[in-house]
Amino acid sequence: MIVRSVLLAFVWGISATAFAWTYSAPITVNTLSKPGTFLHLESSGNRSLALGKSTIAVAWEDNRSGQPQVYVAYKSHTSKSFTAAQRVSADGPAYEPAIAALPDRGFIVAWEAKGHVWARLVSPGHRAELQRVSNALARQVTISVAPSGKIWLAWSARAGRHYQIVVTTARVKSGQLQVEAARAVDPVAPRQDQQYPSLAVSADGTTVAWEDRRYGHTRIFTAFAYPGQWFSPLRQLNRVKRHRRDVIGNGTGSMRVVLASNGKHSIVASWLDKRNFAEGYDVYAAFSHDGGKTFGKNEKVQDMFGADQAQWHAVSAMDQHGHALVAWDDQRNGNPDIWMSWRDNQGWSDDESPAGAGGPGAQTHPALVFDEHGRAHIAYLDQQQGQSSIRYLVATPDKGEFADSP
Repeated sequence: MIVRSVLLAFVWGISATAFAWTYSAPITVNTLSKPGTFLHLESSGNRSLALGKSTIAVAWEDNRSGQPQVYVAYKSHTSKSFTAAQRVSADGPAYEPAIAALPDRGFIVAWEAKGHVWARLVSPGHRAELQRVSNALARQVTISVAPSGKIWLAWSARAGRHYQIVVTTARVKSGQLQVEAARAVDPVAPRQDQQYPSLAVSADGTTVAWEDRRYGHTRIFTAFAYPGQWFSPLRQLNRVKRHRRDVIGNGTGSMRVVLASNGKHSIVASWLDKRNFAEGYDVYAAFSHDGGKTFGKNEKVQDMFGADQAQWHAVSAMDQHGHALVAWDDQRNGNPDIWMSWRDNQGWSDDESPAGAGGPGAQTHPALVFDEHGRAHIAYLDQQQGQSSIRYLVATPDKGEFADSP
């Protein structure tokens, strides 16, 4: 045990200084210090952070007004600070906002309130008319925007006793959001809940993924739609070889799938997976190189030093060249820190904790997106002695770090 402890300390010491990425100093997006106030940076499909042509936007939920509300803050690419928080939700509790950049200007933000999904077009200093986009009871909305400006939205909608994943499209015309009627991805009436969808648009079409409990434990399913067509029959993403001695109850679970596309033919999916149940949840990923029609083998992402820890809040991103990055939080160093790993043709890298996103307190709930220059933008929650903050930094890969990516 002494040898192992020394080895771990040595390796962790290296990982704290010998970074494969260069990190900007973290800046604060928003802070709440009043007792009993909390920030929540989470959305279905990792859509809390969006990059426009000239502006970065972060969407979150907090209860500074006495009840949960949705806020957005902005930063120009040249600015060193974010704007003050802009409230975008109406009266009444609002939850789990998702945000995406529009090709021309501004953003679309959507969230759950009063049992429905609502959406709004926003930009710094401007809020368009608030619109309800769901008919049935709805929750857990996510967004993806195609280069053409076509907006895809998915959420979990009530259908009888259970919830099912529905998808719709929208466009912006004359400054207003025009939304089509939502349709179920799976035409079969749900036997158990379908929840937490994620969307990705590629050059080949659109892919949706979600959590599904139809077999008594949570599996991850995907479905693909060619342009102008509806979604094909679903496929299971998490692949587990079942042995009777390994099965507890109906089987191990998977959750919180995130899809990310390079806009061409590649998509990476990441999720939390409990197939090695003694370790808690692990981070897994799989790749598609046909635009989301099929995915390859399941790959365990975190390294050996995270193997005896439960991972949480895994998210993924992909740059325009198909380089994949996955981030999450775990407590291998005694408190929650942000960790990340990237993929080359040798497999997943050793885990790295971004400078400034670890240490005392708790750093959790990362949001992740690449810009056109290959830099990773990261937002995360930082909790320190009763103060809750959203922090933001930029990670630039060192030259050659992705040279051997598949």
